[in-house]
Amino acid sequence: MGKKYSELRELNENSRNILKSRVQEIINELKEIDYRKFLKVMNNIKDILKITYESKKHQQQRPKTGNNKGQHPIKPIRGQIYNAILGENAGSELSGEHPVIVIQNDTGNLFAQKVIVLPIEGDGHTINEAYMMRITSEDLEGDKRLRKEPSRAIISEILTIDKARLGFKIGRLKSEKIKELNKKIYNQLSLDKY
Repeated sequence: MGKKYSELRELNENSRNILKSRVQEIINELKEIDYRKFLKVMNNIKDILKITYESKKHQQQRPKTGNNKGQHPIKPIRGQIYNAILGENAGSELSGEHPVIVIQNDTGNLFAQKVIVLPIEGDGHTINEAYMMRITSEDLEGDKRLRKEPSRAIISEILTIDKARLGFKIGRLKSEKIKELNKKIYNQLSLDKY
């Protein structure tokens, strides 16, 4: 598992033929309305396979002894924003690459294979306060900048993703913005009622 994905052995002819046959069976069952979505899914398969391979590599890279025993090699911090590859999802779920805010606790961030995040979209001019939060570069620590100003975090779309989906780190929310986020999550999940 030490190799890069691009260095792995190519599919053999038998495996290729099995896959071609199965794809043809799926194509035969599709309706005209499915064409564009199927094409997007097909274009994302390679990314999904690379992410799966990286996830397995991360699992094997966990230290077996010492102070960091069992820790995941990727250790995000609550409130950090990463670019993430969400892939092609179903229905109205978010697809593609999006910034995400890490909302998972510190223990999970050290040891878990997955991470709990909130996606960020670029249109921060339109905000529904009930389930969105406006974010600007002013809300980030230091001189970090968002690509789209203002953006909005979608509180109603809490996601659990494999850490291998996390790309480059964009920055971290300031503590007062994390407190605002905490309140919005609390309200979104109706934690005061249970």
